[in-house]
Amino acid sequence: MDTVDVKDQVVSMSGQEELDNVRIQLHQALSHSDVQFPLLSQLPKRPTTISPEYNFLFSTISPIMAVLFTNPFDTAKVRLQLQNSTFGPRVYRNSIDCLMKIARNEGLRGLQKGLVPAAWREGSKNVFRIGMFEPILNILHNREVDGAPPMWKRIVAAATSGGLGAVACNPFELIKTRLQAESKGNKAVAFEHSYTGTWSAFRTILRYEGVSGLYRGSSMSVLRAIVGSGANLPTYSVMREYVLTNQLLSDNSVTDIVCSMISSAVTAFVMNPVDVLRTRVYNQPVDANGNGLLYKSGLDCLRKVLSTEGFSALYKGFASSYMRLGPHFTLTFVFLEQMRRLRMEQSLKTYTSQREKTLYGILQQFDVDQNGRLDKEELTCLIHAMVPPPHSYFLSEQQYTDLVSHHVQQLLAAHGTDREGTIALERLYQVVDDVDALIRVHELRAAFSFFDSDGSGSISEEELKQAMKRLVPKDVKMSQDVYDKLVHKQVQRLFRYGDQDRSGGIDFEEFSRIAVDLKRIQAGTMLKRWAVEAGVAVD
Repeated sequence: MDTVDVKDQVVSMSGQEELDNVRIQLHQALSHSDVQFPLLSQLPKRPTTISPEYNFLFSTISPIMAVLFTNPFDTAKVRLQLQNSTFGPRVYRNSIDCLMKIARNEGLRGLQKGLVPAAWREGSKNVFRIGMFEPILNILHNREVDGAPPMWKRIVAAATSGGLGAVACNPFELIKTRLQAESKGNKAVAFEHSYTGTWSAFRTILRYEGVSGLYRGSSMSVLRAIVGSGANLPTYSVMREYVLTNQLLSDNSVTDIVCSMISSAVTAFVMNPVDVLRTRVYNQPVDANGNGLLYKSGLDCLRKVLSTEGFSALYKGFASSYMRLGPHFTLTFVFLEQMRRLRMEQSLKTYTSQREKTLYGILQQFDVDQNGRLDKEELTCLIHAMVPPPHSYFLSEQQYTDLVSHHVQQLLAAHGTDREGTIALERLYQVVDDVDALIRVHELRAAFSFFDSDGSGSISEEELKQAMKRLVPKDVKMSQDVYDKLVHKQVQRLFRYGDQDRSGGIDFEEFSRIAVDLKRIQAGTMLKRWAVEAGVAVD
């Protein structure tokens, strides 16, 4: 049945009888589940994430902003990791001593050595490392179907994006390290290349070492990035999701700081050995052919460090590394999340403005008599169109109709009605979302009653099991034993997740948390997954 164009009908009609006919046609059109009301498709979709271009932009800017504050710690880390190598005496006792001596002997310029290539490094690296993490993870995992991604998929996505970032930033990383290694007088701790600046280093390396010289140590850099990103991004994302999901903290800078500091500690621990070896390889002198004079490869460097300095040498500069990584990742993620929040606020404001404008235009289509107000019949047609029947196992068509009628009465009573029992169009768009939410809550309560068969107000594991069997009957190709095991496995998972207070039952509030999984069951996606697991279907 074709959808009724209300305005065309109004032009050709006069009198109450024609108006009633239009309302009847609207009701008939909207009562068919296969009818799509074209006007409603004009409503803009509520943004849930920032756009990809802003994601890449913020992923680039935030670490550049952070490195302005943390570069001195990186300089100290490089100096500490280089001392006690073949060139240079032991000059610095620890991280604090290193920072103080650099400041005293070389001033602020010494503390900020390598800042320009450091900024280029952060931008070129994190446009891939952070910017590509979520896109790659979304390729590996469908959150809408399978929920939160497991840790191993996060690690794969992070390691991949980190490796790409390492390749992109290696020339800047190399130049930064060599510039930071240079000190004054007897404070030198390693071989010094005597560059006058970033572009001097770039030209000299190209002249004497070739393009391949810019990628010296790139294999170790990629390994470091795979290890570091594989620890940092999954730890941060899991921690943040856990904290927000369980409402331990709000979505603000405090959450960003806590999660980033924890992920920084994990990252520094797993990455420091690779960092030490890479720093040694980066800074070693080269012969006329561009070959390293101290180490043939990363493995050769590892063997020599272990044989001459012991295992503890792999954790040289750990304090400085964490002193840099902790603040650096904290500032990076605080800047990143704050920019994301500000962008989301702007997107939501734009969405709200566009939605109200579009919705008002749609509401006018239901004003059959064009008096600028909706009466009970017009409002009922509108609610049916705006909040279509859920076609739910838990909420019958009659229950849905009764709910709509109930909420129409509430709207007319609460929102600016006049003596004739109508409501002005400009007031109506403010409450459409409330009607949607109320109907969905009723649907959820009906579902809860379906599971809570004994009416105790709490769903036991056995009640959940029996309800699941009614929702998802056994497939003809699946044996009873396999079916029972799959039901038992999914029920246990849902019950553990739902029973947050470990009371042995799921109350309504807890039940709401597993509603997403229950919708998947109802839609059949979970049955398909069971069939795949049982080997009777192809994914």
